[in-house]
Amino acid sequence: MMIKALFRKQFAEVFSQFSKRSGTQNNSPRKGLITVIVIFGVLYVSLGMSFFTFSKEIFANLTSETYPLFYMMIGLIATAIGLLGSVFNAYTTIYEAKDNEMLLSLPIPPRRIVMVRVATLLVMTLLYSGSVLLPSFIAFLVYGNPTLLGGINAAFLFIPLILLIEAVTIGIAFIVAAAARKVKNKKAIVLVFSMALVLVFYLVYFRAQSFVTELTTIGSIPDAARYALFFYYSMGRASQGSVIDMLIVVVTGVGAFFLAYYLLSRFFVKFTAANKSLASKGKKGVVKAASLRFSLFKREWKIFSSSPAYVMNAAFFGVLALFVVPIVAIVKGEALRGALSMLAETFPRTNGGALAAAVVTIIGGMSCITAPSISIEGKRITLLRSLPIEPKEIFGAKIALHLAVLLPGILFASITLAAVLAVDALSWVTMILYPIAHTFFTAAFGLTMNLHFPVLDWTDEITAIKSGAAVLITVFGVMILTSVVGVLYFAFASFLSDGVYLAILTLLFTIADIILVKWLGDQGKRKFELLG
Repeated sequence: MMIKALFRKQFAEVFSQFSKRSGTQNNSPRKGLITVIVIFGVLYVSLGMSFFTFSKEIFANLTSETYPLFYMMIGLIATAIGLLGSVFNAYTTIYEAKDNEMLLSLPIPPRRIVMVRVATLLVMTLLYSGSVLLPSFIAFLVYGNPTLLGGINAAFLFIPLILLIEAVTIGIAFIVAAAARKVKNKKAIVLVFSMALVLVFYLVYFRAQSFVTELTTIGSIPDAARYALFFYYSMGRASQGSVIDMLIVVVTGVGAFFLAYYLLSRFFVKFTAANKSLASKGKKGVVKAASLRFSLFKREWKIFSSSPAYVMNAAFFGVLALFVVPIVAIVKGEALRGALSMLAETFPRTNGGALAAAVVTIIGGMSCITAPSISIEGKRITLLRSLPIEPKEIFGAKIALHLAVLLPGILFASITLAAVLAVDALSWVTMILYPIAHTFFTAAFGLTMNLHFPVLDWTDEITAIKSGAAVLITVFGVMILTSVVGVLYFAFASFLSDGVYLAILTLLFTIADIILVKWLGDQGKRKFELLG
């Protein structure tokens, strides 16, 4: 009965974030949830079609001997995407939930608290990995010519795979928590360790993925691949009807999960107690003796930089990609210019500037620091509203933080790509101005959505950072809008140069920025005053 109540409490908190608007408790209770379901539906359909097509192309390059490579590749991709859905949340969800101390004071075994926390992460992992596994399984049934036993095995492969992903997630959170106990500045070590571990994992992942891709052209699977990626190789063999390999996959996935769960349960109380000291150190002051705007900006920076979950989920990958992509473009400059030469045969006026700007803005749009910036205030919002400060100054500080974090990477990427592509003067200017206008739009739009859909009554900050309609609408809305703008380019590329097209976009997004700023100063102010 108690475990049922804990599950109900945990998932009620998650889903309640989608049914509240503008600080009220019962305003349009289903509207936010419906919005999120629609967004996830569109995302799942689009991703599903992409991975179904991708799977079809893989089968076109496989032979009967290399069919196991299909589930090796799909398993690796699902692992990477599943970790994206849970690894950045694990430490905060497990160790920094605000109700940990309260729950531990009750006659509830710690393992049951851990079970509920892990269940939340499992659901997120399943949602993310499922976007790969479901369409790939359908493609496997259509194009993989599976045997009856192979089809049955493939239908259940997602269970041990999800459990293995969750074991890795818990393991990373466990290592970070263990390291954080040894230092005074726990927030900093959590952030550094999280970044380092995730980067190491993805470096290994991309190398393994490249290795498996190369194997599709060789026509056989060498022993090195079978041993190095034995879990994923066993997945591939199981999909071909091997009972022994199915047992290997199940034992490995289930065993890894329960080992991770055991370690987590055993050290949960010790690591959680070590984090209690953070509560007294985590108070964010509002102002010091300095200019108002600078003080508010420092406050926003302190909130952002002291939260590893905020940094990792709202900015890390976007900022990293903004520096990595231009460097790759420099290294692959000749190949990039060759591809543009082929494109120029169809669109003679193109110089690649508009497409490069589209890439920069899509990457930049993946990060939105303002979308959870109201929600992250939590109970502090009442104190913030009581201060003699105009809401527009608070909004300005939140937008300024987004620009300060994103614009250096945006400018580096834009200038580097413009130099690599050797574009004309107008394209040079607009390749810089358009991403700036777009970045401001993302910041203002994210803040606007968070004022519409605030999440203030959270127990762990990951709920404010990653859950709620505001974050989903902002990230996917900006991504869809930017993609549409990129696609529309081809409709005008025959008679508009890249520089002119980007100049038009700069003007349109600047107008949108002005409209959003005006809304924030008027309607946004009124919504802010009703929060709390």
